[in-house]
Amino acid sequence: MKSPSLSGIVLALFFLSSGVEAQVYDDFDSPTLDPVWSWVREYTPHWQLETGYLTIMSDRGALNTERFNNVQNILLQDVPDEDVIRLETKVLFSPEFWLHNAGLIYYIDDDNYIRVSRGLYPDDDGIDYNGVWMEWEREGITLFHFVNDVHSDTTWLRLTCANDTLFHATYSLDGTAWKEIARKILPFSSGTARAGLQAANGEGLLAMGESIPARFDYFGMEPTGVQQGEMLPALLAIESVYPNPLQMSNTAVVMFRLERADNVRWYLTDMLGRRLGVTQARGRLQPGLHNITFSLRDVPAGVYFLHIAAGNTMAVQSILLTR
Repeated sequence: MKSPSLSGIVLALFFLSSGVEAQVYDDFDSPTLDPVWSWVREYTPHWQLETGYLTIMSDRGALNTERFNNVQNILLQDVPDEDVIRLETKVLFSPEFWLHNAGLIYYIDDDNYIRVSRGLYPDDDGIDYNGVWMEWEREGITLFHFVNDVHSDTTWLRLTCANDTLFHATYSLDGTAWKEIARKILPFSSGTARAGLQAANGEGLLAMGESIPARFDYFGMEPTGVQQGEMLPALLAIESVYPNPLQMSNTAVVMFRLERADNVRWYLTDMLGRRLGVTQARGRLQPGLHNITFSLRDVPAGVYFLHIAAGNTMAVQSILLTR
């Protein structure tokens, strides 16, 4: 039997002392899942409880945009009605191929969610981002921020939510020292929030490699004393894309904001991850609002993805191209 993690002990003691009745900590020591859990697109052969771990296989699937809503085995439970809560897990996961990912999910529906993941992402010029990211989608539009060079097979992940609007994602390599992934104000539309765990292999057309195991040591969900004032803006944010959908005869204008000076680059890919043209370097930009303009000609109508990177932080915006 494994030894309980420090974070797990703290969470368990907190809820024993506070008398909270709803389950907010699960160390997966039971031979069956607690009935508070429910599955989205359950595929029974690819999850199991074993020796104090929940294992979910990273099958082909994603939630990106309205066209990829096929992640299997998303495990969820209701989010408590508290002003501020913190989700936490410890995951043993070694991504091998692009878009292998596993971690926490805050879920309203397939087009409105936040994921905090350990994974592998294909960057420009053949460079792989091997690290952690915060990904979110509202009304079918997907964005994320990424932290590179996190090559650990064991990762602790947290997502703090204030009033279902302010979100702060962090990670740790030892369960003690925590580093920031991203902070974001995300006012979701109406809907019941649930939270839990997931693992996947990437977008439906871009999924690569075989299924690999994501072993979750525990899941915790607790009220915290974090104040809204601690929620600072993310380093990089795409403010708007106009027009979107984009016609082939038009030029798109993308407004993005930097919170501190950094080197900025951008590029476009299609649904198969193939690059359109070369990476465009903008050089070192100062904090504030900036823009990118581009047009898409001599390519088929469909969905394309704009990638903007500042240092090791990346935002991705889907673009619908029409005739």
